[in-house]
Amino acid sequence: MPSVAVLRAVAALVLAACCACSPSVGAPAAEEVRYVIDQDDGTPIPGAIVVATWRGTFGAHGAQACNRIESYVSGPDGSFRTPNDSKFGTVIVGAYKKGYERGNSPKSAQAATDGNYRHAQVYHYRWNETNTRGDIASVEPKIYTNREEAMRASREHLDAFLRKSTKDRAGKLSELHRLRVEGNCDGPPQSTNGAVPFYEAIYAEQLELGDSASELAWTKEYVELSRPKK
Repeated sequence: MPSVAVLRAVAALVLAACCACSPSVGAPAAEEVRYVIDQDDGTPIPGAIVVATWRGTFGAHGAQACNRIESYVSGPDGSFRTPNDSKFGTVIVGAYKKGYERGNSPKSAQAATDGNYRHAQVYHYRWNETNTRGDIASVEPKIYTNREEAMRASREHLDAFLRKSTKDRAGKLSELHRLRVEGNCDGPPQSTNGAVPFYEAIYAEQLELGDSASELAWTKEYVELSRPKK
């Protein structure tokens, strides 16, 4: 079986490919205020452990690199703050809280209904039970002059989205195993313990659910590999 280090490298490439279409938008400020949101009812989720990675491109072929990783805990209003530092790249956020699973943004910037291809509007989506298909529920009337403005209004790439879990034990364990990729980053943390709190929380729930020794060992190795180098 491949080592965690090898699988981390492979997972990083996969995650980078998925996130390459998530551009940073808006004028940068010193910090970005973000939220952990319940995708179904829009309420903020306090006490979630957030992992943020800064990803950018390098080389002639635009290969992706993870340059920095930090962790945060969402406050009573579901908020957390990430520093804006363009030299590290685009910020991608994921979150974990017991009783929840990964979610999707309920809003997305799409082509405007006025026929102007440069314009965009914010569409609201209703996701199916398995979170694999989203149907348009409504469209906000405001028309933005460009897609970047609409994306910022939708917050689809700013916030982290979770959904209350209805899965059984096997489904919850499978979700925890998949969630490990969120903290995969070779870049060092600058101001926090990086992905360590994120992986420790996943490990604690695996223990509670009675996961296999091999899966527990795998997550434990992620914890150790994520510790900031002294």
